[in-house]
Amino acid sequence: MSFRDLRNMSPRLTSRLTWILNRTEFSSLRQLPSS
Repeated sequence: MSFRDLRNMSPRLTSRLTWILNRTEFSSLRQLPSS
């Protein structure tokens, strides 16, 4: 199953996954030392 199929099947789930991914990426970026 491709990501596009999953997106067509459940847009709400995909948006939630994207939100979680963005949030996780943002947190990990904030944990990096600002050099």
